[in-house]
Amino acid sequence: MPTSTISIPTILTEKTALNRIKYLAEDLLEEHGHHVLHISQNLDNSHSDIVLNLGGYTLTGNLIIFPGQVRLEITYPWTALPYKKRVEQEIREILSTLLS
Repeated sequence: MPTSTISIPTILTEKTALNRIKYLAEDLLEEHGHHVLHISQNLDNSHSDIVLNLGGYTLTGNLIIFPGQVRLEITYPWTALPYKKRVEQEIREILSTLLS
């Protein structure tokens, strides 16, 4: 299956970056429900498993928060490959704004 890694540098502390990501996840869940996003129960630490449903495609991944960097590793189903670059770009823009 195709994969990608999105790394975003940040000057935020790991705790602040995690809190901002948690708020974003809560907003997405409120707006779209569990049909769009599922985040594992361990979002209280620097490594979380994520499942994202977009347009009928299920993307899985790992969110890892390092000092000075947030990394999202995503696995795409083959059928979502035509949308990979667009998804990467949108996630990169959202995380860059969120973590600046």
